[in-house]
Amino acid sequence: MDLVPSSDLCIPVRPTADPSTITSAFGMPKPSSEALIKIPEGKSTGVNVNTLHLVAHGSCTHTECVGHVAGGNVHLGDLETLPAFIPGVVLAVQPERLGMTDENYTSAKAQPGDLVVTAHSLRNAIDRTLGTKSGGVAGQQLQLNDANDAQFFQAVVLNVDVNASGSFENYSNNGDGVDFTNTNPPYLTTDATRFLVEHLQTRHVLLNLPSIDREDDGGLVENHKLLFRYPAGSAPINTTELRESGNKLPSYTLTELCRIAPGTAEGRVMVNLQVAPIELEAAPSRPLLHYLTPTTSSGPAVNAAQLNALRDIYDSAGQGHVFQYFDQLSSKEQQALLSQLSSIQPQAVL
Repeated sequence: MDLVPSSDLCIPVRPTADPSTITSAFGMPKPSSEALIKIPEGKSTGVNVNTLHLVAHGSCTHTECVGHVAGGNVHLGDLETLPAFIPGVVLAVQPERLGMTDENYTSAKAQPGDLVVTAHSLRNAIDRTLGTKSGGVAGQQLQLNDANDAQFFQAVVLNVDVNASGSFENYSNNGDGVDFTNTNPPYLTTDATRFLVEHLQTRHVLLNLPSIDREDDGGLVENHKLLFRYPAGSAPINTTELRESGNKLPSYTLTELCRIAPGTAEGRVMVNLQVAPIELEAAPSRPLLHYLTPTTSSGPAVNAAQLNALRDIYDSAGQGHVFQYFDQLSSKEQQALLSQLSSIQPQAVL
């Protein structure tokens, strides 16, 4: 099957950019650079050499490994080499208020008003995208139309409606300039992460949020530990023994702060996850998506993913009739309606 042109999910490292245009999270410093060697003004000989100051977790697309949450100084170089192409699936999901769901998050810091990605919404998105049949029912086995589709759960790309709370009105298609610090952006419920790890056997999660855990969860980072298969209370990893033996750890990764446009198409993809060869717990990365089926990302399809996700939310609340005349509206009217519906929690107004 021919691969259609790729979609680049990378927010790059931009040390010389206007700081106000640089994405930030967790109050971490933005990237900067200093000239170590500089070509003299007016001269045509010599070289430019710059030093870079970077905290990848807060300002660019980056990929993390178990070393982010485990003792023992594990770094990305301790993982098995990533395949050149990882089978994956892109899913669009609409966050819900935690208190309006029957799901949980393992932290006393969690509040009913928190916006979360639920296992229920993941099931609905998979049903819609792959044609499975689960009805969003927890614990029910996904019925795949094609057994080969199971491989596409290796990497799950989550296109979350970042502006569901209305807190990120300046969030643009390129993701630049968004400051997530102290905003408590959406995160995954514990049920959602367990669904990915235990039910789908997902090894790689990519998303357009700064974390799969709550911004302030008391330091538990339970979702990270679930994804990395590093249970709470585990002993530090003996990296000295690991490296002397020549063995590698399984490649479970989390790629955060991806640049995913709101209308990015759902579907089966091959993920080319390019990670900078830096021996730390996290490093800047550039995920490229290659769709396996033709898709459109302009015109009427721009809001298709958001529309489908919102339909699931309103249908489950018995409010699906709000879309009865949607197809008769103009494109501008459709977008206005979607914007209004995104700001409402239908379960709360029953």
